[in-house]
Amino acid sequence: MTETIIDRVLDMDSTDLDPIVQAVLNDDSATATGSLSCEPTGAQSMGAGTLAILKVGGQARTITGEKSWSVVLKAMYTGEASRGRRNDPLVEINAYDSDLFDGENNGMRVARCYRIDRLPDDEVWLWIEDLSGWIGPPWDSSDYERASE
Repeated sequence: MTETIIDRVLDMDSTDLDPIVQAVLNDDSATATGSLSCEPTGAQSMGAGTLAILKVGGQARTITGEKSWSVVLKAMYTGEASRGRRNDPLVEINAYDSDLFDGENNGMRVARCYRIDRLPDDEVWLWIEDLSGWIGPPWDSSDYERASE
């Protein structure tokens, strides 16, 4: 299934990608250019229905020049087989689709979700902020405690 999703992503054109690229770069002038990269992140998912977790990236043309961009694509199956179980994918989808994450974050926040694509055959794609290049100080126990609250 992962290979099929990768092929579908690589077949996307600028019309499909531009809104995502513009959100990632926070630049309405951004247009996806050139070829895309799309590969599994290697991350394990405990969620029922997860079909693939992919890192998608490429180049974009903006009014200030060329810029690199990347995003994490989480593809999920939301049909009956995955519903009502522990780690139901609809919980994550509905959380991103709601205003749950829009409030005050007190220095911590979830990864941004740039777009939710509801596709045929009960498939949903979450286009999520790529945090793989983020470097920050190591957390201490109080950081983990605050995050768990």
